[in-house]
Amino acid sequence: MKEFPITIMRKNPLRPNWLFQLSSDKLQSLYILRKLEQKEFDHLKELLLEKLEQEITTISGKNRSDLVGIKRKIFNDSISKIPLEELSFDLKERVVRLKDCKKKLDYIKLEIEQVIENEYLKEREIIYKVSKNPNIRNGICFLSSSAYSRYRRYISQLPIVHNKKNRNFDYYLLKILCRATLKLSPFSTLTSSEILCHSSLKGIKQKKNSVQINYKLLLEVFEKLKYFNDFLMTLHFYMNDTVTFSGNQVVYTASKSRNDSSKVFETLDTFYKFPKTKFLEDLYYKIGSVEKISYKNLLSFIADYYPSKESQIIRSLLENKMLLSVEYLSESSHILEDLLKWISDKNSKNPIVNKVSLLLLESKRLLEIINYNFYILKFRFNHSKTVFGKYVNY
Repeated sequence: MKEFPITIMRKNPLRPNWLFQLSSDKLQSLYILRKLEQKEFDHLKELLLEKLEQEITTISGKNRSDLVGIKRKIFNDSISKIPLEELSFDLKERVVRLKDCKKKLDYIKLEIEQVIENEYLKEREIIYKVSKNPNIRNGICFLSSSAYSRYRRYISQLPIVHNKKNRNFDYYLLKILCRATLKLSPFSTLTSSEILCHSSLKGIKQKKNSVQINYKLLLEVFEKLKYFNDFLMTLHFYMNDTVTFSGNQVVYTASKSRNDSSKVFETLDTFYKFPKTKFLEDLYYKIGSVEKISYKNLLSFIADYYPSKESQIIRSLLENKMLLSVEYLSESSHILEDLLKWISDKNSKNPIVNKVSLLLLESKRLLEIINYNFYILKFRFNHSKTVFGKYVNY
């Protein structure tokens, strides 16, 4: 059978017009001006510091202390408080130039604040108007039930009478609107996709279908199965790249799933903080220096600190994302087959694992039935075209 290409087309529910309405030419000009003025300020400050350091090395006593005080004022951003008395001509000239530049910079910053304040309500009204789009409403409802409750309160009042909570909701809406307008992924809550099936008929026969692909359930199954002994013992681990020490604490960031979202898997950035212990410090330098470590070697290392609690410690480190597993489930079109193969390779005798495997196999069987029916439909179409020499609609 001759194969014809399939094209996936993505359609955004929002046009980008609203984004252009948020822009302010005056604000952009002021930001450019501030950037140039800041560059000039930094240059003048550097010249002044160079001259100060030269003169500090050549004098002593009170005059030297005064110059050191001026240097301190520069670093404390107290430029306006620098006295001009008893300074050399060259030094005084540089201080005056720096003060003038600082005044210009402060004036530009003040003007920027005034423009932002004037534009604030106008831009909030634009966000309010665009967010009433039915596709946005449905997307928020699917993403988060708590966010949808806030959304309903938000649109029930005009922006001018919004309280602080409603005003803060602007930022959530802004992220949603940007995703709905600019998101590149064809598989999203906020975008619809169409499958175009090309045939040998003149022109293109379009079959339009709504596409919703969600791997969250499969990724969660993989994540849960990792903690079963049959799987845990086969894993390799590495240290979270963001782990660092801050005083007497271990701090790092990792992604986790939202409790109120039924769609996405581990997209919420979370900050973790734990007291620094000798074990965590030694673990950091032990694992941080290698590409990966096996379960057996990690078990042996932990046994020196927490004998008889090794597996419990490993699970805790994994759950809190300080350690990550090298093995992962790739988000591809054959993700279900990959998960089933991964489970099968472990030969687990655990009854829970066997039940999960049977459910996944049943899902795979149903998908194959759907694909087979589509194949039969296509075959009937091609056969009818051959027999009757014309298009027959099924």
